[in-house]
Amino acid sequence: MLSPPSDQASSRPGEILEAYRRLGRRRISGCLFRILVIFWVLGIVVGYQQDEDAETATDSLIREADVEFALAACFGELPKPLRALLWSSTEEEVVEKMSERFESLRRRGLLTGYGESHLEVLQALRSGSSADLPLASWLERGDFSFWQWEYLALKRAGILEREPSLQQGREELLFRAGSSLIAGEAVWWLLALAGLPFLPRALASFRTDKLTHSGKRRGSPWAFSYVFGVFLLVDLVNDFGLFGLYLLPLPWDAAPYLTLITTDTLWRVGGALGMMCFLFVRWRHGARLLGLARRPEWRPVLGMLSLLYFVNLLLYAGWSTLGLPEAEGYVDPWEDGWGGLIYALISGVIMAPVVEEIMFRGFLFRAGYGRFGFLRGAIYSTCFFVLIHFYDVPGSLSVGFFGIAACVLYRATGSLWTGIVFHMAYNAAITASYWPLYHGNYLP
Repeated sequence: MLSPPSDQASSRPGEILEAYRRLGRRRISGCLFRILVIFWVLGIVVGYQQDEDAETATDSLIREADVEFALAACFGELPKPLRALLWSSTEEEVVEKMSERFESLRRRGLLTGYGESHLEVLQALRSGSSADLPLASWLERGDFSFWQWEYLALKRAGILEREPSLQQGREELLFRAGSSLIAGEAVWWLLALAGLPFLPRALASFRTDKLTHSGKRRGSPWAFSYVFGVFLLVDLVNDFGLFGLYLLPLPWDAAPYLTLITTDTLWRVGGALGMMCFLFVRWRHGARLLGLARRPEWRPVLGMLSLLYFVNLLLYAGWSTLGLPEAEGYVDPWEDGWGGLIYALISGVIMAPVVEEIMFRGFLFRAGYGRFGFLRGAIYSTCFFVLIHFYDVPGSLSVGFFGIAACVLYRATGSLWTGIVFHMAYNAAITASYWPLYHGNYLP
């Protein structure tokens, strides 16, 4: 490991660059690099598979299906372009999609008995028959708390209209779901509209370069193989450390959200600090080398947010139009309630943007850019960025577009803070759109 911070290090630019030119000669052999990549990818696949358990997967899908049916009841009669803006479908489309999602979960062995009963209702709705549905037993409930597809079955059987209390309860739930969606999407609409005047600035960013040195050579203080090898090694060690933290008895275990926030923060910060130990001769030079000493530029950020909104809209609309399998979401039960909102804000809106921009743009993209140029450097760093998020195909494409956009902003402004602000605004808008709908309506 390299030297820790020292107050005796010179801060003159010439000496700083000379120190990092010497550091930049370090290399990792191709064989070791490939081994690290293989172990890292296998670790990600195994880790995500272990995160899946039947109860959590079933509850998550039931929650998602309930929201989808509520939105279909609210907006399913609107013209298709308006439904696309509101990310909603018709009731028939939701029945078809959710039936396939439940059946897929059953084939993977992750559907509980509770989920099986819901699948039977969906299959009956799919076939158009309600003869086998337990309509009488549903009406015997004292609380009249139904899932949306049960409301739909009662509606198709002509019972819902004859039960005013059921109808009123359903209308209240639909109002909460519809207003939550509109309020959340309004954040994106406002960002997209506010960024429209700055779209030319965002497009000009693709041709602007402030990371070159003296206009002659692309500047990266580190060798490509060294940075990527260090990233893989540090991430593997960091993941094992996080696993150990979950196993150890900790003083704050009595407060689950405190444990979750603390371990998540340590995991994120640990990776960035680990890379700094290997890549910085003197830590106090890091701000200058990474572009953290430059102020963010908000105009290209607004323009890029607007551009990304329309790209995602076209991506998901095109994906659905082609008849390809739609995105499979995952509702994290830890984000329920106000404690869950605090966790989502700290983890997703604060810690993730700072740490991920330092690691993926400040280190990985910068090294790839210095070795291969912008396009290959952005693709390599973004591929790793997509892998750690591990979404389905449309979700991965969306994350990929975001990663390329962050690389563009970093190169165009030379300020890593620009990418951090961009990342924070993007994640904040996502949180504002999904949390009220999938978690705010399920407050304990």
